[in-house]
Amino acid sequence: MVRKGGQMKWKNQDIRLTETLWGQQIGLKPVTEGQWAVYFEHLELGLFDERLGRVLPAKRLKQKPATRSEEL
Repeated sequence: MVRKGGQMKWKNQDIRLTETLWGQQIGLKPVTEGQWAVYFEHLELGLFDERLGRVLPAKRLKQKPATRSEEL
């Protein structure tokens, strides 16, 4: 969940996202070692890099493909 101030907690670190998502659930999907795609609902917001300790914005916002159960 995104906390007040637009941050998420990761391994005891505050990681800045955006205040716009305060109180909202986000999703993280592993991409490569130490890198995670950050999602709000079906919208990919960017790439979280553990080594940098920050979220890199998506070059172009992309929707995650819906799964079969979500289509029903």
